[in-house]
Amino acid sequence: MINGYLFNGQVDKACELFDKMPQRDHFTYALMITCFACSGELEKVRDVLESLPDKDDIACWNAMIIGYAKAGRVDEARRVFDRTTTRDVVCWNTMIAGYAQCGRIDEAFDLFEKMEPKSIVVWNTIIAGYAQVGQMEKALEVPTHLEKLDNIFWTPMQEIKAYEIIYFADRRAFSRSSSAKDI
Repeated sequence: MINGYLFNGQVDKACELFDKMPQRDHFTYALMITCFACSGELEKVRDVLESLPDKDDIACWNAMIIGYAKAGRVDEARRVFDRTTTRDVVCWNTMIAGYAQCGRIDEAFDLFEKMEPKSIVVWNTIIAGYAQVGQMEKALEVPTHLEKLDNIFWTPMQEIKAYEIIYFADRRAFSRSSSAKDI
């Protein structure tokens, strides 16, 4: 029910229902944290975190990182990431994707380098990040580090090729229009 309210933008009703719940689980806490973090309501995020029965609930910490990253508040997301004691693939991937989506690909790659073991999901995120900022050469270098190339991996590789095609088509169209003006 809370998820439905949040999905439809009825945050007040979701909060009202959350406050009335006699027992809350980590899923409802995570939903509310994500909602408040995405909307920039830091005081409410802190209130929900303070009311957590399990302060080490990775789902709630991930929700907070996701919320900050989606709101473009990557530095705050990183502070939360650094405070977490347990990091799963979701945590790492969210932080790396947050950096990449904000155009901070060098920081994304630095964090990626620190992750052990590396997940195929995170490899894909770093490749897509390089493609988004136009660093096709670096994106294409990443597969040389992988032994097993499967369908999960090839999806972002197809995206890179699509970016390259669009880029070169745009350059070609621009050069044609420039030479047409010179005539």
